[in-house]
Amino acid sequence: MTTNVAALWLRAMNPLHRPEAMAEAQRSARATVVGLGLSLILSIGQTAWMMSTPLFETMLTEQYAAMGLSPAEIAVQQGMMQTLWPYALGLAVLISAILYGVVALVQWRRMGRAIPLILLGFILYGVFVGGGLRLTGAAIDDLGMPLWLQLVGLAVTAVTAVIYTASLQGAILLHRLKGQR
Repeated sequence: MTTNVAALWLRAMNPLHRPEAMAEAQRSARATVVGLGLSLILSIGQTAWMMSTPLFETMLTEQYAAMGLSPAEIAVQQGMMQTLWPYALGLAVLISAILYGVVALVQWRRMGRAIPLILLGFILYGVFVGGGLRLTGAAIDDLGMPLWLQLVGLAVTAVTAVIYTASLQGAILLHRLKGQR
């Protein structure tokens, strides 16, 4: 009997389906890697948008003026930032990919409870802080980020929260099964 690998992984990422065997628990615990991949893709897209928008250049110019720099000094700073911006974007993507890759590798090998739990904590923190800032009116208007990018971010966050929840369930069951040996 052949089983569809995609169906097995989708079942592993469903928190309403509790894993029952060791293989299912391992697959669920490793599903965090998929959520990390989605998060990485989203963060690269959002970082690229933020680095390409003129909003940051305007904010930097305002900061330079507030520091009391002359127009000639501001022009030098702007030229330097325009030169460094592509390298900063590349470095940000590289550092993100390395960090996400290391966390994914650790979760793939160890299949522990800590990583999904910490990632869920980050999501909850973002929801509560972001919601609180919006409710109190203290939130920055997402720095002019387009609505479609905000909605994609919310959708990916919701999907990764579901994946991390299923992964945490699998890791907990895996811990119990390993303890019974």
